[in-house]
Amino acid sequence: MNWKNLSHPQHQDYLASRRLWYANNLKERQAYYKMWYAKNANKDSDRSRKNRPQRNARRRRFRVTNGGEQRLMDKQRYKEARNKVIQGYGSKCACCGETLWEFLTVDHVNGKPTGGHKRDYGLTLYLRLIRENFPPDCQCLCWNCNCSKGFYGECPHKRPKAN
Repeated sequence: MNWKNLSHPQHQDYLASRRLWYANNLKERQAYYKMWYAKNANKDSDRSRKNRPQRNARRRRFRVTNGGEQRLMDKQRYKEARNKVIQGYGSKCACCGETLWEFLTVDHVNGKPTGGHKRDYGLTLYLRLIRENFPPDCQCLCWNCNCSKGFYGECPHKRPKAN
């Protein structure tokens, strides 16, 4: 079996059998987790409560020494992802046609999803849209159209004009 090819039919069959076992064996899984926790509860891992102060101190030291550089890298990554998403959705507002990228935002077509993506905004949203090749559940809108849609349910550009 070629395990590197995740779309291989045998691999899909294996995953389906694992999902079925997982769904049908709740009691066995709970017993295993209980046994595992009892055996490993006193391990001195980095994530244990015992080491939390040391871990926090390490993180503080890292932020002090690398904080500015890390923030610059994060800003750059956010900007690149945002620009890629805006270009992926046509680089203009789907409602009024605004093209200045400073005004453009990403809008969930049917509102934010209630299930699935808990953090569906910012860099997390941008990376998901890039990974999923710009799905149709989002669109590019300018800030005014996006806010109007959020507050009033529709953009003024979509309303019929009064005579």
